[in-house]
Amino acid sequence: IRQLRKKTDLCFDAHVMAVDNTFFIEQLADIGVERLCFQVETERHICQKLSWLKQRRIEAGVALSPATTVESLEYVLEQCDFVLLMMINPGYASSPNETMLKGLPDKINRLRSLIDQKGLSTTITIDGRTYLELIPDYIARGADAFVAGTSCLFRKNGMSVGQNFAVLKNTVDQAVGRKGII
Repeated sequence: IRQLRKKTDLCFDAHVMAVDNTFFIEQLADIGVERLCFQVETERHICQKLSWLKQRRIEAGVALSPATTVESLEYVLEQCDFVLLMMINPGYASSPNETMLKGLPDKINRLRSLIDQKGLSTTITIDGRTYLELIPDYIARGADAFVAGTSCLFRKNGMSVGQNFAVLKNTVDQAVGRKGII
């Protein structure tokens, strides 16, 4: 990541999935990552980490594994610029036996409701099994952004990444109801 930062001024968005987040968060901040989240399940001092990131003008977020409730964020949500909802367990995206739990889309509704109740501008990002056919439902439930991976951007469907991106963009545009949003 440090080498890539020297070659581009594109926005870097990082998701730390570690037992000890401090080392990686500090390294990524030093490199110049503009947006960063970490798993709440492995962080003992969530508020401190979010404050540390915001002091460095880094968009701060937290990531929730599928089994972690949105209610666990009630007292830290105000510090979050975004929440990343994992639709599959971290580290198992390439496992064909790992499937998305049926109730997870409702988690988007619960999080959107909590954000709206508090009057916050916190956004919701979805990661894992972001299939094109599910994106319109996720948007309708309150999702704002998606991590585009093997489910929609790098699909092995005979199309180029550029072509898959165009299909993804069109899917999002239609779901949002206007052009130019992704």
